[in-house]
Amino acid sequence: MSYLQLLLSPRPPRTVTATQNPLVYANGSAEARFVTEADGYRWMYNKIKSGESGQKAISTPPLHIHLGQTEHFTVLSGTMVVTSAKSGETELKKGDPESPQPPLVAHTCWCGGEDGLEYKVRVSGQTSAGAPGFGEGFFRNFQSYLNDCSKHNKSPSIPQMFLFLYNADIVLATPLPLFISKWVHWFGGVVVGQWLLGYQAEYPEYFETRKGQ
Repeated sequence: MSYLQLLLSPRPPRTVTATQNPLVYANGSAEARFVTEADGYRWMYNKIKSGESGQKAISTPPLHIHLGQTEHFTVLSGTMVVTSAKSGETELKKGDPESPQPPLVAHTCWCGGEDGLEYKVRVSGQTSAGAPGFGEGFFRNFQSYLNDCSKHNKSPSIPQMFLFLYNADIVLATPLPLFISKWVHWFGGVVVGQWLLGYQAEYPEYFETRKGQ
């Protein structure tokens, strides 16, 4: 990384979080634990603390689209609200069937009650050519980077965020046509972020690749 790249885009020191399980994120309001279960899937168990509810909560992901994968939610306790461009707004509670969010459908989810929320999530299906897709690597890098930005009072870099998302085969949902949004994520993340500014899609401080991943 060159001095010019650092000058053009200051970045926070990276905290080593690769071995933290659970990983605390969203300014301490949430945590994620990663477990390989008997079904062979690497499940992510998310816990949103009590009082951290609503669509505007810091733990709520922005409205986004998985280009090739299906995201599966299962609620363990509390209430989850899922909003989807396909099915509208739905409340999920413990015992409800798994809620799959198919590819190319804009969606997000959040804690719908004051008592907190625990749920698990996994993905299935194929990504676009060459993209690792959504998984533990993306989540650890994305949230650890945001944690470090907050810790050191730095604004997150938009090209870095685009690079994380592009590598995960995810685009943010916008009024733009999907093909333009995909191009914006590629250009902003890969051309500007990776090639010009020297950002990476993954950092060893944030994620260690394991066998089988």
